Amino acid sequence: MPSRRLVFALALAAVTLSMPAYAEVAPEIAGDGVAAEVTKAAAKPDGWDFSATVGSSVSFGDNRKVVGQPNGSSWLMGLQFTGEANLLAGRNEWRNALSIKESFSRTPVIPEFVKASDEVKLDTIYIYRFLPPWLGVFGRAGFATSFFEGKDVRPTVVDYAIQGRDKVFTNDRLKLTDPFKPFVLKESVGLVYTPVSSDPVTFEARVGFGGRHTFAEDQFVLADKPETIGLIEVNALSTVHQAGAEATLGAWGTAYDKLLTYKAQLEAMTPVVHTSLPADDKRNALELTNVEFLVTLSFKLVSWASLDYQFKIMREPQVVDEWQMQNSLLLTFSYSLINSSTAKP
Repeated sequence: MPSRRLVFALALAAVTLSMPAYAEVAPEIAGDGVAAEVTKAAAKPDGWDFSATVGSSVSFGDNRKVVGQPNGSSWLMGLQFTGEANLLAGRNEWRNALSIKESFSRTPVIPEFVKASDEVKLDTIYIYRFLPPWLGVFGRAGFATSFFEGKDVRPTVVDYAIQGRDKVFTNDRLKLTDPFKPFVLKESVGLVYTPVSSDPVTFEARVGFGGRHTFAEDQFVLADKPETIGLIEVNALSTVHQAGAEATLGAWGTAYDKLLTYKAQLEAMTPVVHTSLPADDKRNALELTNVEFLVTLSFKLVSWASLDYQFKIMREPQVVDEWQMQNSLLLTFSYSLINSSTAKP
């Protein structure tokens, strides 16, 4: 019968071989001739890893006496920036990401430039990995907002019925949000599980406790009802604070010799404590769960141009009790200001 040490050694080897290829073990011969195992991260060496890319997109069209088309010029102009600064030091990992996306459109129907998209996001996360590097603890913080004021612009005068106001506002435009509003702040702590970490695919799951703060006092959102023709309903927003259980699933990587870059992330947060609801609002914690699902695909056509697609769907019941959806497909001309291959010290 094999000894207990042999059985334990075989079991440990089986568990180690069954784990994902996240780390490699390098033997180091000590002075007494006994091998000491030193675990090193296989994906990237220790140190800083920087990247920064700026991109733009332009679309132009002009019609003059074309049957069925309004006379005038159409423009769509966009600018985007993405940057990362990541640090790996032994079992410590620190990721920082900043993204800015702006676009403006002008058409013959509305002959002025109007904001089409406006998003600024900053996210930072610190991870400490245990001896098996696929398991660790994390702390995360981030915010999301917009640079410019938001407004609804119409080709003709309409009536706006604003929640909480007795009078109807008549105009061809209405200011909805101020610059840097709404401002969403998030923070969370918990456990992180990374079973696969490689260039083709990295999968990560996080569970923990988090807080969410949406500063939106005196801001507005369109809530138009199709049955009220000529009348545009507008709801008032308010500041909301929440804290509760949070879970995030994410997968990202590259394919086809790094021509395709992809990312998918699902995030959910169920508030156990939150800003008080109105007396007639009887929704429970599950009905107030915040959900956000994001998919991004980027296919590099040449070194300076890519075809980028983003799909985002989210629901924040205590802020806006509707599913919010965004789709965008852009031909982007980009330039890498910094890339990881040149930024290492």
